[in-house]
Amino acid sequence: SLAYGIRMARDNNITNVDFKQGDLLNVGQLNKKFHVIECAGVLHHMQDPMQGWQALVDVLHDGGLMYIGLYSEAARRDVVKARAKIAELGLTGKDGEIRDFRQQILNKEYPEIQSVAKWSDFYNLPQCRDLLFHVQEHRFTLPKIQTALDKLGLRFVGMIANETVTQNVEKLEDKIPKHLKPSQLEYWEFIEKQSPNTFIHMYHVWCVKI
Repeated sequence: SLAYGIRMARDNNITNVDFKQGDLLNVGQLNKKFHVIECAGVLHHMQDPMQGWQALVDVLHDGGLMYIGLYSEAARRDVVKARAKIAELGLTGKDGEIRDFRQQILNKEYPEIQSVAKWSDFYNLPQCRDLLFHVQEHRFTLPKIQTALDKLGLRFVGMIANETVTQNVEKLEDKIPKHLKPSQLEYWEFIEKQSPNTFIHMYHVWCVKI
């Protein structure tokens, strides 16, 4: 990814971007603060997501914006079942094991986890490894995210709504309590309770440092 980014920056004569590789927990060693920080699909694979999140908050200016992408407990409930089956079978994530496991699912040998075959990531070997075989995964709920925001000194300001989210909001528009607004996590919690797959592509949270 870094090599591609460097090449594209060079090809497009972009000179105001610095590319760095390092441990997120050591981001403070850059000795600079940022007005906007984006971190999607990273924290939920760390041993301690809150430690990583705190490291990012520490280098965010007061009033700065932060975008965080986190796995949804509700949306990944069938992935959790699949990971339990993988552990039961003693699979380690080797290429051959992944291919065999996928075929077994397609052959409907494990009907309780058949739904994971609906994920596009299921059909790409590296993406399937990340989807089902990742060595470390944490999942979040919206109340858990609210607790984290309170602890970190952040305030929720909005959710990025992709096509799936938008469709579910439109379907539930007449049922959403009038006192709830998209700038409140309770609004999205209501949507997710009605349609648990709403955040199948992660929670995409924007927040501000207060």
